[in-house]
Amino acid sequence: MRTKLLPVLLLSALLRPAAPVFSAPTLVYETLISGDPALTRPGSVTLDPETGGLCVTDEGPGTLDVFDSHGFHRYRTDRASALSTPRDGCLDAQGRFVVTDAASPGTRTIRRLNFLGEPEEFRPQPAAERWSPWHLALAADGGYLTVDRTGLLAKHDADTGALLWKLALAPPDWERAELVGRPAVGPDGRIYVPDAGYGRVIVVAADGSSHESFGTKGVRRGDLAFPVAVAFDADGRILVLDRMKHVVSIFDADRRFLNEVGRVGTRPGDFYNPVGMAAGPDGRIYVCQGFEGRIQVFRLAETDEQ
Repeated sequence: MRTKLLPVLLLSALLRPAAPVFSAPTLVYETLISGDPALTRPGSVTLDPETGGLCVTDEGPGTLDVFDSHGFHRYRTDRASALSTPRDGCLDAQGRFVVTDAASPGTRTIRRLNFLGEPEEFRPQPAAERWSPWHLALAADGGYLTVDRTGLLAKHDADTGALLWKLALAPPDWERAELVGRPAVGPDGRIYVPDAGYGRVIVVAADGSSHESFGTKGVRRGDLAFPVAVAFDADGRILVLDRMKHVVSIFDADRRFLNEVGRVGTRPGDFYNPVGMAAGPDGRIYVCQGFEGRIQVFRLAETDEQ
């Protein structure tokens, strides 16, 4: 039986479409490496789905910056916004700024500002005792997704702040639970969460009812050493930013590894301890490098090389 199947398997392998190969990422531009106002310690970068503009949190001065799709600075919050150390943020479906920020010594919460940068009355229901959300993203239905330092993923209603569900993504009292990273919503509506502690990406059902994972911890091609962000390109491929390998690993929609691109360095186009990433429908990838006050914009292109 094994002998009869061999020609069939070989033929199947020959007919299977070759996986795409990607060239080194092409740098489109860098946003405000210097200038006024200069970014000092950007912690996250997200895209406004309506305009394609960038929303960047900056822990240094405690501000939110907005850039248009060409990288020109449009807006910065000021002291009137009463932000302290915004770690993660985005624009929600109503054009409001939503951020995770300090609430009291040792704790954080979700804060919300109107389009003018003025604080709004918003009191999210705590997801746990001493709940302190660190990462934040929008769910497919506009709700707020957060991950705290214990690895607790939670979803809150955007109108009332009510807790809709929560799911522990790390074992109790695990010392590396704080390495569970920023959630991202995939084209299939599921929630993808990088977990640098285990070198994997956790995939959660949209309603929080179940989860699974993919990825192998390591430093070889296709391994994940320290994944910190997930995004999706226009073809549904999964992009995983690896802070320790200084690359973007590319997986297909079935989570099969395709390639990794990027290089370590401090020159334009290099990665050095990247901390955040977003991807747009036009093929651009936005990589945030907090230690260098730097947002780089790349474009990935497939090649004919195999």
